[in-house]
Amino acid sequence: MKILGIIALVVSAIGIGAGIYCQLEFVPKMDQADLFGPQLHMHYVDQKIFWGSIALFAGIPGFILGLIAGIKKLKLVGQPH
Repeated sequence: MKILGIIALVVSAIGIGAGIYCQLEFVPKMDQADLFGPQLHMHYVDQKIFWGSIALFAGIPGFILGLIAGIKKLKLVGQPH
């Protein structure tokens, strides 16, 4: 259970980081619209928002569940036998 909680925490933290990076790094770059044309660039931005949102909101439940598993494990370890 402990290993599963740690794996869930790490994977979901990577998902949250990837989603936030995608939202902050790629979406605001509107100055490249001249290279692609406005319609293709907006499609590119829409795809980045879509995939970034999936990464972000897929990682949040795993992160919370991993924290809960870790807290429960600490409570179980701390109890006298």
